[in-house]
Amino acid sequence: MESRGCFINGGWVSTTERLAVMSPWSGETVGEVSLAGPGEWEAAITAAPKVAATLSRIYSQERRGMLEAMVAGVEALGLGREGVRQAMEELTNIRFVALKV
Repeated sequence: MESRGCFINGGWVSTTERLAVMSPWSGETVGEVSLAGPGEWEAAITAAPKVAATLSRIYSQERRGMLEAMVAGVEALGLGREGVRQAMEELTNIRFVALKV
């Protein structure tokens, strides 16, 4: 069974909290991924400007392919667009509160 961490700042980061990845066809567990906690989210947010600078040098068609692959992965986890929207909204609120403190 394949196991993945969180991809942050060019590397895989494993966490103690895991989520099983289920096959949509058979229902069997085909892998697992690490769930990001506050430390991983903060590391990803901190790395974002560096990543943005790197991505700006990649052709838009290649960036689109990367984003489509990420969407497919999120949908395979059963989160769907609404789940991602809610997660991003919560992250934005958390970041905003943290910046005010």
